[in-house]
Amino acid sequence: YLDCPLIVESVRRAIKEKNAQEIEDDMIKLGLPGGWMRSRQEWLDHPVGAYAKDTPIIEFEKRGNSHSRKLGQSKSRLLSGVRVLDLTNVIANPIGGRLLAEAGADVININPVTGDFILPTWIEGSWGKRNIRLDLKSQEGKQRFKELLSTADVLIDGHAPGAFERLGLDSD
Repeated sequence: YLDCPLIVESVRRAIKEKNAQEIEDDMIKLGLPGGWMRSRQEWLDHPVGAYAKDTPIIEFEKRGNSHSRKLGQSKSRLLSGVRVLDLTNVIANPIGGRLLAEAGADVININPVTGDFILPTWIEGSWGKRNIRLDLKSQEGKQRFKELLSTADVLIDGHAPGAFERLGLDSD
């Protein structure tokens, strides 16, 4: 991407030729992870920051004909018997599913069939979960996801707004 040798000084010179926003935009176009550190105001001025500012950290929303469950039936683990589908993959989000698993929930971590995983991060975030790979872009993957979702009490979604709709999955 930077068209330079992988030597610190060469990379440093190449980066100085662009501003942080240009580099971030290029990385997004290339499907690369990364971003630049913004001040609080720069983050709030960014579309994602503006969205996040007014969005609760955790949001509970009952959808469709999902069933209700009375919690606290287990004498040892509060969330025993609760099934969670975890569609997260970046540091903070998978930790939420891990905490639910530690409290006794049956957490199924759904990973894409392709992609790079940062092993230490994946190990940390996957503790106590059952892991599967599922291609949500294929008809078979979508069908299996819907089957799993019909048995779930909780869905943890770390995708950008509108991602399910772009995949052809109804948000309900």
